[in-house]
Amino acid sequence: MTVDGEPLTNSGERIVLEDPTANVSVESSDPIDLIEIRVNGEIRNSYRPDNRSFEQSVSLALDPNENTVEVIARGDSVSTFKTTLTKNTAAPRVRYTSPFSTTVLGGPENETNVSSGQVTLAGDFHTVSEVDRVQIERTHIVETEDKNEDNQTDRKLYRITDPGDSFSQDLLLGNGKNEIVARYTDTNGRTNTDSFDLIVDDATDPNITLNTPDKSYTDSVRIRGEIRDETKLDRVAINRTSNNASQVLLTSSGTEPNRERLSYMPC
Repeated sequence: MTVDGEPLTNSGERIVLEDPTANVSVESSDPIDLIEIRVNGEIRNSYRPDNRSFEQSVSLALDPNENTVEVIARGDSVSTFKTTLTKNTAAPRVRYTSPFSTTVLGGPENETNVSSGQVTLAGDFHTVSEVDRVQIERTHIVETEDKNEDNQTDRKLYRITDPGDSFSQDLLLGNGKNEIVARYTDTNGRTNTDSFDLIVDDATDPNITLNTPDKSYTDSVRIRGEIRDETKLDRVAINRTSNNASQVLLTSSGTEPNRERLSYMPC
C-alpha cells in the first residue's frame, strides 16, 4: 500500500496534510475472493477480484487527527494490512521566546509591556510542513490630547522568507501602544495569525557620555560625546548655569519610530 507514491508499512504511521490517494496492491497464490478497505473500522471500499492479483487506486476520506486504515484480503485465508494515517490540517504555531515567552498551545497575551523601543520578536515553529514565509506588521498609534484631532499612526512591514525552524526579527517601537500582527505561512499555504499589542513604557532616562575639557583659554569650548536612548530622543539641549543660557542641539521631529533618533553625537 502506498500513499501519494510513498510506501506504507504494516503497523506503521504516516502524517498527511489532506485526504490522500492510496494505491492498494494484493498478490496471492490462490484466487482472491474479497478485499475490503476500512477507515476507523468502517468499510469504505469492497472488491471481489476473483483473481490472484489486485491493484486499485482509492481516495481516502480521513477524519482530522489519527485514522486507522486497514486492507483486508480473503482467499483461502485472511490477511490484514493495518496502518495509521494522521491528518494534520493545522497551520504553523509558534513558541515565542522574545520579548515574552509562551508555550506552543498558549498564544501571546493581548498586551505586553516592554521598557525599550528596541525589541526582538523571536520564536520557534511547531509545524508539520516547513514555514515558507513570515510577515510582521507593526502599527504605532499615538493618541492626541486634542479630542478633535485624529490619532496618528505609523506602520512598518517586515518580511522573512524560508526562516527554517525558528525566526528572529528586530522591531523599532514607538513610545506607547504598538499593534503587532504576525502571520506565519507554511509551504501548503496554511497561515496562522497572532495579534497582540506591545506597550512601550519609557521609564529609562537617556544615557549621556561627554568628553569636555576642564579649562578653556578662549571664549568657546568644544564638547564631544554621545546621547543615547532606548526609545526616542525628543530634545537635546546644553544649558549654561552661569547665566541661564542654553543651546538647543536637537528638537523633536515627529512621534513615529525613527532609528536615527535613538542617538545623537554633539561635537
